[in-house]
Amino acid sequence: MPEPPQEPVAGLMSLGATELSPKCARCGYDQSGVIPTWTDACPIRGTCSECGFTFEWGDILNGDRGKLPGLVEHSRGVGQMLRWTFTTAMWLVLPNRFWDRVHVHHAPRLSRILVSISVVLLAAHLMIAAACIMLVLTRGAPVGTVPWRFNNVSYRYPELLSPLIEPVAQISVDTWRGSRFVSVWPLYPVWAVPATALLACILAWPLMFLALPVTRHRSRLRWEHVWRAGLYPTWVLGLMFVLNRIAFLIRYAGECVDSILGGNGSANLASAANGLFYSLRPIAWVVVAGWIAAWWYFAIVRGWRLENGRTLWSVLLVAVAAASALVGTFAWMLLVRMSPFIL
Repeated sequence: MPEPPQEPVAGLMSLGATELSPKCARCGYDQSGVIPTWTDACPIRGTCSECGFTFEWGDILNGDRGKLPGLVEHSRGVGQMLRWTFTTAMWLVLPNRFWDRVHVHHAPRLSRILVSISVVLLAAHLMIAAACIMLVLTRGAPVGTVPWRFNNVSYRYPELLSPLIEPVAQISVDTWRGSRFVSVWPLYPVWAVPATALLACILAWPLMFLALPVTRHRSRLRWEHVWRAGLYPTWVLGLMFVLNRIAFLIRYAGECVDSILGGNGSANLASAANGLFYSLRPIAWVVVAGWIAAWWYFAIVRGWRLENGRTLWSVLLVAVAAASALVGTFAWMLLVRMSPFIL
């Protein structure tokens, strides 16, 4: 079988190993000792003697190949980061598509994964909170007046802070025996137990991967790659948080419409929409847990191309399921003990 065409290596041999610093993209093992063995050409592919990973020399010698357009980790500037956050989010929908695009030679930038989603979630939360505050002010106007003709704003201003701290707590202004006082009520966190279990599931995958000897020794994988796979699933929690805030916005809108037009039809419709959202939420938790399992399967088998990847994934799946169930049970017991003190 004829050898594949070789690339010219003019000028490459004159560079020192320190300048080149070629390392295996998967395990980080230094490959500079192989370069002096070349005679007059650079081979197309090589194999790491440490982890057995087969790579293209161009991927580790050419720094431009380590950047992937559209991946938020490689964005520059706030504008590009915001655009590529949504691009990367679209890739995440189907884990196999993501790991077909993102390979180990694409340099991990873990801080940008967290910064990008934090900026987007904060912006979404503030915009939804601002819309809720506008609706609270409108709801406070007398029936029949122009919606933006605010009255008693000074009376209601503590309540305006409520959309900023939901869904953790609510602020209300109450009157008792002619005195006005402000109350802060912790909300009954019906999402606390499944959210805690889901967060434990998200964090357990990378922690178990790094802790279990069977996966740590067999994979010989750089920890940056493990945490890249571990951080992206946190975006799913961010999406569910935004959906929860939208449900609150729908409730505020229904109350606002009814305060202006009279009646309670819109509020009932908003309550029905919220009820549908909350009834579908248990299904969403199960779907997300399945997505996370599929995400790690394709990361191990396709993205990192680990030997015996399916066996490693199966071992991790059992360990993560046990850890998530344990944390979820503890969160449920804690919630039961705290239930007398929360709404």
